[in-house]
Amino acid sequence: MGGLLAALAYWVMPVATIPLVGSVTAPALIEEASDTASLGLLRIVPVAAIVTILLGFWLLLARPSGRFRPVAAVVVLLCSLLTVVAYLIPLGRIDNAITSSGASELGIRATTFTGAGFWLAIIGAVVAAIGAIVELSSLRAPA
Repeated sequence: MGGLLAALAYWVMPVATIPLVGSVTAPALIEEASDTASLGLLRIVPVAAIVTILLGFWLLLARPSGRFRPVAAVVVLLCSLLTVVAYLIPLGRIDNAITSSGASELGIRATTFTGAGFWLAIIGAVVAAIGAIVELSSLRAPA
């Protein structure tokens, strides 16, 4: 579920909303700001989301046994972490640029421009991580 939410947020929902200019999705933001290295981290998100979706369905439907279950859960956990990092590092760098320009004194922060896609991607990654943690803890619990 978390991987689906992160994928939907990445491709469909606006990651940034700028008054009088409009909204932009993550792929469009990467195209527009190709010179910014931190925004390039967003290219990790679709791969992480697809891996999370596939492993989540595999764990749910195939119910594999043995050593593959914890490996799949750890991979989902890592994909969730990569997704959060891919969104938060650019946010931090943009916030630093806004602060150094003096705009933060006017109450403008990087979070002022975040769209629903930003927050839904973070929520999706957290949901996927919680699912992976539950999966790992269920493997440790005695049957």
